[in-house]
Amino acid sequence: RDFCLSRGLGDVYKRQTKSGKQGKATLEYRTYTGISIAPRYNDALRPLSSSQLISLSQEIGIGGVINVGATPEEIEELSAYSEDWLDVLTRDGKTNSHEISMSGGNENTKFFISGSYFSQEGIALRSKLDRYSLRTKIDYSKNRFTLGANVFLSYTSAEDSENEGGFSRSNPFYASIRTPAYDRAIDPITGDYATPLDASQSSVQNNLERVNTNDEDRKTKTVMVSLSGRYDFNFLEGLSFNTSLNIRNNRRDNRTYVDPNSVDGRRRQGGQGSLNLSTSERTSFTITNSLQYKFNINEDHKFNAGLYQEFVSDNSDGFDITTYGLNQLTVIDGATEGTETNGFIPDFGGFNSVSNLSSYFATLDYSYLNKYNVTAGIRRDGSSSFGSNFAFGNFYSCLLYTSPSPRDR
Repeated sequence: RDFCLSRGLGDVYKRQTKSGKQGKATLEYRTYTGISIAPRYNDALRPLSSSQLISLSQEIGIGGVINVGATPEEIEELSAYSEDWLDVLTRDGKTNSHEISMSGGNENTKFFISGSYFSQEGIALRSKLDRYSLRTKIDYSKNRFTLGANVFLSYTSAEDSENEGGFSRSNPFYASIRTPAYDRAIDPITGDYATPLDASQSSVQNNLERVNTNDEDRKTKTVMVSLSGRYDFNFLEGLSFNTSLNIRNNRRDNRTYVDPNSVDGRRRQGGQGSLNLSTSERTSFTITNSLQYKFNINEDHKFNAGLYQEFVSDNSDGFDITTYGLNQLTVIDGATEGTETNGFIPDFGGFNSVSNLSSYFATLDYSYLNKYNVTAGIRRDGSSSFGSNFAFGNFYSCLLYTSPSPRDR
C-alpha cells in the first residue's frame, strides 16, 4: 500500500529509524576514524612535464612559451622544473565520527535517543564538513492504542573548493591536469603566489591562490518530525484507524567570497571582488488518515478494504544578494555603495513557490486460496499546480494476478 499511503520523505525516515527495546536502559558509544589518501597521477592522466610540453609547443608552433615569446634562456629555466599541481591542490583527508545512544523501555513504552558528530576534511584543499545530529524515537502501545513519535534534528557546516564538480580551472582536480607544469605555485624568490606564464588569458590564474582566497561556505539546518497513531476497534475485529503527520523543514545559507586583491577578484564587476549571500528554505508536511478492514471467509477468501485521505503541502522560498567593491571586510557592510559610474551596483534575486496536493482514495484486495488475487482502486487527486477548472482528476486501477499457494509448494 506504500504507493497509496504517502509520498512524503518523512514516511521513509520513519521506517529507517532505530527503535528502542523492552528492558533495562542501555547506553552505547560508537566512534571511528579514517584517512583518505590524496590522489596521485596515473599513466592515463599524467600531464606532460615542463620539457615535454615546451617541446610540443615548439613543434606545433603554439602554446604558452610561444604565445609569450619566451627567450631561449627563459625556456631552459622553465624546462628544468615541473610543478606537481595535483600534490599542490590536494591533501590526505581525515574522517572522525562519534555517536552516543540510549535505548530501553517497558511493556508499553519504548524509546531510542542518539546524538552524533561527524567531521570530514576532504582531499581537496578547503573542503570540509561538520555535521551534528539528534534522533529520538518513542513508541507507546496499550490495549488497542498504538502511538509513535520520531524527531530528527541536524546542523551541517560545509566548506568547498570553488566549482569542485565543474569542468574549468576553478575546479582543483580539473586544474591539476590542465595547468602547465612550468607554472609554479609559489615564486621561489618572493615567496608570493607565482604569476602564470600566460596570465594574459582571462581563464588563467594561479590555482593555489584561487583556492586560498575564494571562500564558499554552506550552513544547512534540517528538522524532521513524524507522528503516527493506530486504533483497533473492538466492536468489529479487523477494523482499524491509522493517522500520521510528517513534517520536514530544511534551511540552507550559502556564502561565496572572492578576495578583492586576487586575480579573480579583479575580474569581478567593478574589479574589487564580490560577496554573495543566499538563503533558501523548504517546508513540507504530509497528513494521512486511513480506515482499514481485514476479514476472511472460510479461510479461502481473504479481503482487505481501505479508505484513505491524504494532504501534501510544499512551500519553498529563497533570497540572494551579490555585492561588489569590497574592502577587507568579508560582510555585506564591507561593500562599496554602488553607483552608475563605479560599477558596484549589487545584484538581487529571490523565489517563492507553494504546492498543495489533496487525495481521496479507496482500495480493495481479494485473494482466493492465497493464489488468485485481485487488487482494485479508485482515487481522486487535486493539485494546486493546475487551474481551478482542472485541479481534480479521477484515476482507476485494477490488477489480476496469481501466486503459488502453500498447497502448491
